[in-house]
Amino acid sequence: MESDPETYDFGTLLNESESERLRLIYEGRMFNDNERGYDFHSLVWEAKEGGNWRAKREITRSSFESECTNQRWVSKLHSFDSSAGHAILQVAEGDAPKGSDSISYHYSWRKWDLNENREVAFLCKCEDPFQTYDP
Repeated sequence: MESDPETYDFGTLLNESESERLRLIYEGRMFNDNERGYDFHSLVWEAKEGGNWRAKREITRSSFESECTNQRWVSKLHSFDSSAGHAILQVAEGDAPKGSDSISYHYSWRKWDLNENREVAFLCKCEDPFQTYDP
């Protein structure tokens, strides 16, 4: 039986009233003789109820990729509008289908509908993975 992966919070955004938050979760993995790496696991939208956080919506890696033939993942969070159910995310996406011999990954900032798990708007292409979003 496989155990659940060890997960890490790679970013959290709170709404203005701090009653809801969006978390970027990555999972740890080992490779190349015990070197640690991290893979996108999920986006989790949570609401505070009685002092505890409860998941309102979770978008897993497989559901985030479901409408795309190429591998993609959420790299960073920028902002979160809980009333609209939208977030601005940095997305990494391959330029060839999963399993291809050669894949390059390109980063971009996108407005994402968390309720429908779909892109609302392509905001800008990043020159590199470290580019911040400046509206």
